[in-house]
Amino acid sequence: MKKRFLIPILMLVLLITALLLFLNQEAPADAINFQAMASDALVRVSENREAIIFEPATHQADKALVYYQGANVAPQSFAYAGRKIAEAGIQVFLVKMPFSLAIFDIGAAYSYPEQYPEIEHWALGGFSLGGSSAAFALANKESRYEALILYASYTDEKHSLRDKAIRVLSISGSNDGLATPGDIEEGKTLLPPDTQYLQIFGGNHTQFALYGDGKLQKGDNKASLPAMEQQQMVIDATVEFLL
Repeated sequence: MKKRFLIPILMLVLLITALLLFLNQEAPADAINFQAMASDALVRVSENREAIIFEPATHQADKALVYYQGANVAPQSFAYAGRKIAEAGIQVFLVKMPFSLAIFDIGAAYSYPEQYPEIEHWALGGFSLGGSSAAFALANKESRYEALILYASYTDEKHSLRDKAIRVLSISGSNDGLATPGDIEEGKTLLPPDTQYLQIFGGNHTQFALYGDGKLQKGDNKASLPAMEQQQMVIDATVEFLL
């Protein structure tokens, strides 16, 4: 009798252990991101329990980007890009998600426009699952967000944005093995007709953020351009779209 109950209990313990290991397998941000998190004459950087904030130091920003990290990827992985975007005059919030999974708190962005009423224009963006979670947030509830940026990401039929009065930019990579060109193409019917699309030729999934010390994310394809070149293209497209 005891043995009969012991086996299911052991299986449950193993399942819980495996789940906890998965939830805590965060890919660390590359060192260059932490170098970008130092305040200077151009950008003030602050951090709290909810987010890492990049604020233009020379003037009050009237535009902001709230960013959702990719699944199991440290929020600091977008710090280099976040800083460069802030240097262009846009305030950036890198949201810290539970277990590094934005799907656990898709509504995290809702409170920022109320917390920062001095900022007039708001955009929500995210990488991979973070981008999908951002799209889900805007599909689920009306808000002050005027724009959405999908970094190697797309939405689903349940959270279609095709009829939403919102500006959308979709940035993808031709070599992406996770959010493939086929996935991006198929997802176009779920986004507004005037959505802007940028495919980075030779870009892959991993290089949309800077994490894992250059190791290729499982399931991805090798990029044919350097990571920093892809990052610069992401930064430039983001700034041009928001300004």
